[in-house]
Amino acid sequence: MKMETEIAKDSIIIRGEHFVPYISEMRIQHRVKEIASGVDARVGTSRPVAVCALSGAVIFYADLLRAMETDCDMAFIKISSYGNKKITSEQVKLEVDFTHDLTGRDVIIVEDIVDTGISIEYLRQRLEEKQVKSVTVVALLSKPEARKVDSIIDFVGFEIENEFVVGYGLDYAQEARALRDIYIRETERSTTP
Repeated sequence: MKMETEIAKDSIIIRGEHFVPYISEMRIQHRVKEIASGVDARVGTSRPVAVCALSGAVIFYADLLRAMETDCDMAFIKISSYGNKKITSEQVKLEVDFTHDLTGRDVIIVEDIVDTGISIEYLRQRLEEKQVKSVTVVALLSKPEARKVDSIIDFVGFEIENEFVVGYGLDYAQEARALRDIYIRETERSTTP
């Protein structure tokens, strides 16, 4: 299937909708390094398991782990609440369970975006069932205005308003994940975080 994304100067068109630059690759990479230092300090000398929430967090996850000094075991989980929509269904569906034995381990959850908080709380409950030692949550983006559930996020890249964004792993119906910058739908553009 042909990707319906076109490049047009400083904006892109995805599925007929215009998106404009929001957070640059340079700002993202700078923030990833800061978060990596914070996570290193938090986990100390333990060898944690870093769990990537597929598929949106995979680019952030790879960059974060390369920026960290702490050596981590890599694990993955896939849950969905969006499908091909722009808003969450608020129903979490487990597609791929944790790919590692996490019992007694320090765990770092790496998420692309936390909006309602429902997915993060679902992951926390799953980890409690696995009897992990500790949980550290790292999210590239957080939308506090969209929260339906109180969620503790230990490290946040950028807090943004309740807006639809794409790029750097975030998609629109599986498109635009590979963009290096984060883009925002032009009709929702607000101040840069």
